[in-house]
Amino acid sequence: MLLAMMLAAAGPGAVITGDFDRDGRMDRVAISKDGNLHKVMMYRSFMSDVVMVEMKVEVGNDFKFNKVNRVDRRAACDFASLSRYACDAGDVLQYGNGVSSAMAVWNGQRFIVYRPPVGK
Repeated sequence: MLLAMMLAAAGPGAVITGDFDRDGRMDRVAISKDGNLHKVMMYRSFMSDVVMVEMKVEVGNDFKFNKVNRVDRRAACDFASLSRYACDAGDVLQYGNGVSSAMAVWNGQRFIVYRPPVGK
């Protein structure tokens, strides 16, 4: 029962709020079903537009969908070439299955998706 509730929270229709585009306003990031796979989208509060984070995302039993804490986001921000100041100014999204999850960082124009190396 608990597992089913956790999967429902991370599956289609799941929503996370945060300042992902670093404009000082709350945005929403959501997962929606797209055929057999899913897509992750950000609904920007300021611009009232939708930005695609990633299409064709597989949602499995160990799917993660959350904001990354400040300590763990450094590698993703370095990958996106964001300064420490810019990185700390907003939120970073984590999604994916188990150890193969990705982090998405807004670089001012679009999301840069970072996939940490596994097993190295």
